[in-house]
Amino acid sequence: MKVCISGLTGSGKTTAAEHLARLLGVPHISFSMKDEAKARGISIVELQEIAARDSRIDIEFDRRQEEEMKKHPSFVTSTWLGAWIADADLNVWLYADDDVRAKRVAGRDGLPIEEARRMMLTKDAQNKERYLKLYGINIADTGKFHLCINSGLLPPERIAAMIARCLEEMKR
Repeated sequence: MKVCISGLTGSGKTTAAEHLARLLGVPHISFSMKDEAKARGISIVELQEIAARDSRIDIEFDRRQEEEMKKHPSFVTSTWLGAWIADADLNVWLYADDDVRAKRVAGRDGLPIEEARRMMLTKDAQNKERYLKLYGINIADTGKFHLCINSGLLPPERIAAMIARCLEEMKR
């Protein structure tokens, strides 16, 4: 089975996907702009600004993700555009209150909460604008998702278990 987990910054998509991939015994395919920024020695905000000016960044990044997904008959991916590019059997949208997401980002990135909130909201707005302009995709439209989960209410292990149960029901 192919599962895509998407959501805004700090929604818990990567953490839930890691748990689900382990539970299912399949690869977790994750290409994050955060990792790309780190590899380039710049901040995520700087990479977002570069990507806003140069669409080749997103196009190449998304191409690499698609290539990796094609290599595996089953996988879990955590990516913003997954519902549109992964050809998944199950598309999951994770969402959480801005306060919850800001606390997660602050803890993950070692930032004060208000700085994390500003960065998170800026990143979300930039991504929404870029993907709409570049691909005509409104990433805030949950119509392509089979399952939407408030990740602010459950730990990632429970979210992964819930998704696994959904996959079992789909197999029946």
